[in-house]
Amino acid sequence: MSQGIYMETSSYLHRLNPVTKFVLVIPTTLILTLVVDIAVPALFSLFFLLALLVLGRIPPSRLARALLPFLPAGIGLLWTTAAFYQTRMAEAPAVALDLGPLQLTRAGIIYAVSIVLRVLAIYTSSLLFLLTTHPTDFILALVQQCRLPVRLGYGVMAAYRFVPLLSTELAQIRAAHRVRGVPEGGGALGAPRRLLGYAIPLLASGIRRAQQVAVAMDARALGAQRRRTFYRHLRFSGSDLAFLLAYAVFVVVVLSLLVWMGLPARLDPFGGPAMRR
Repeated sequence: MSQGIYMETSSYLHRLNPVTKFVLVIPTTLILTLVVDIAVPALFSLFFLLALLVLGRIPPSRLARALLPFLPAGIGLLWTTAAFYQTRMAEAPAVALDLGPLQLTRAGIIYAVSIVLRVLAIYTSSLLFLLTTHPTDFILALVQQCRLPVRLGYGVMAAYRFVPLLSTELAQIRAAHRVRGVPEGGGALGAPRRLLGYAIPLLASGIRRAQQVAVAMDARALGAQRRRTFYRHLRFSGSDLAFLLAYAVFVVVVLSLLVWMGLPARLDPFGGPAMRR
């Protein structure tokens, strides 16, 4: 079964229940949608990165590769947000960079940085789940702890297993086309025709595999009984509670400190105007 970006190792985060790490993303996303300053998302991003390095034992090189896809998206988001930022303040905003017809204001740049940092914090919280959670364990946890129907859980797991097989079958289809002398085709219609020639066999293969899985589930009466046994049992432990409590303390301390400093009410933490969008 494909493991996605999961990295197998022995660490504190790997031993946590997958539901614990998955639920952690929800309050993080909610909190980050309610703030506009740059301090809160920066501290959240730092928390998750340190947790991955220290508690998850993720090598810095592996973590850097996982963060690499965020780089072009972050740069594009930073540029477009700063370039098209609109303020509702009565006074004229201070221009930080004059590019002729395009002027980047100080407030626009800081607001763009806050947006990028918020997305980065949500992304790193997702990495904490993805890098330390095996897909099979996550499905088992949903079935055992969240009472996900076992038929649905097994169906999702089986479908996830088929994804890596698509590349293998695509290579076989291409080889079969070359053996039979199927012309590649050129011009504007060449690529769509090739795509259609690949899509139909892949779709037929996917339907056949899904039918085989459905027949196997029915033949074994999967889900017929409310109670069933499991080869592996995933349970909540004291480590899960300790991690959630530590995260809750971190959130309360950070937000309380920043509220006392007056930062969450300001777009510019360096002395700029209060948030008015």
